[in-house]
Amino acid sequence: MPMENYEYCNFEEMRDILSLDGIRALVIGAASGIGLGISYGVLANGGTVMAADINDKALEKLRLSVDGREGTMYTEACDLTSVDSVRNLYSAAIQKLGKIDVVYVVAGIDPVQRIENFDYEAFDRAVELNFKGAFIALKEIAVKIGKAFNKGSVVLIASSLTQRTEIGQGVYSATKGAVIQLARAFSAEMGKYNIRVNVIAPGIVETPMTESLRKDKKSYSECAAKSPLNRWARVKDVVGPALFLATEGASFINASVIFVDGGASFIDNRFIPEI
Repeated sequence: MPMENYEYCNFEEMRDILSLDGIRALVIGAASGIGLGISYGVLANGGTVMAADINDKALEKLRLSVDGREGTMYTEACDLTSVDSVRNLYSAAIQKLGKIDVVYVVAGIDPVQRIENFDYEAFDRAVELNFKGAFIALKEIAVKIGKAFNKGSVVLIASSLTQRTEIGQGVYSATKGAVIQLARAFSAEMGKYNIRVNVIAPGIVETPMTESLRKDKKSYSECAAKSPLNRWARVKDVVGPALFLATEGASFINASVIFVDGGASFIDNRFIPEI
């Protein structure tokens, strides 16, 4: 029997299910680290990008780094903690892109400090950006995409520290845990608009945020040893799943959390018995 005659699937519908050709992406927190990698990844694989960040100078550096390459990247300054700024970003993205197929909410901070010593101002800032910023992006961008286009993918960045935590990471892991629950609730509400909402939870990644820890050889090796793969994640390790969630191949993945930590959250790699 010819393959295309199978009742439940056919050969042709498997073409391009992992393609990003023509995808229009909005990346919030695009100027460095994981957001920068996602911006490059979408552009390098046939998509168009609106890169947003609060750092104007870093955005300009990003724009110049892709100037002359295939594809189109627009940039727009945005403060994720400001409702007006996020509303303006949505308007600018629609004007430049025509529509938005996928939104990546990457911006965040990790103020490492014991709870007993945590400054209230620093606490407010972490909650404001990591959690409230995600809420604003969902309300002011994702809802509008659903109502306007009846289709879309939203990808939030959390952390594997939502599965466990460490000394000094209490506030960060709590805000990222809140992001996961927010995403799950939002996915339930937005199904009527064909909007999918998923979360990527990376482990420790080689980015500017972790540079000081990475320069300490002892800390670097101890962090690497937490994973059975015995290394840190690279930016591209996180970008791969992020891009996948924008494709047709991920069209029935919703309210999911993808851990990108080499297994560190679920496998205790500190002691390996002789068996």
